[in-house]
Amino acid sequence: MIVLLRDSGLRILMTRWFQSRERKGGVDRAASGRIGAEEAFETCSKRKSYFGGDNIGYTDIAVGSFIGWIKAIEKMSGIKVLAEAKTPGLVGWVTKFLSTDAAKKFVPEPEVYVELLKKMQA
Repeated sequence: MIVLLRDSGLRILMTRWFQSRERKGGVDRAASGRIGAEEAFETCSKRKSYFGGDNIGYTDIAVGSFIGWIKAIEKMSGIKVLAEAKTPGLVGWVTKFLSTDAAKKFVPEPEVYVELLKKMQA
């Protein structure tokens, strides 16, 4: 974790995420968190493909580990967490990230997470 926190992209993302949650409550809080993450992506990526710029870095790996869970929650709830209208940069990043050979090899399909969530609810 110490290595990841030294990564400026992850530090910016976490700072914006926590700041957005301190300002709002309830559903507004979740929406502002998504927008805070979008702003963090824009700041870190400098309008390039990944948080680290042209190449996948620590922040991409850390945030990428949540993609399956997010997609599973979207499937189960019917609510889009990452929507093109609110988070176009993150939606593009997810597409690009999941198209890499590493992600194809190591990131499970959302159905795997859905099954885990169903077991956790039981």
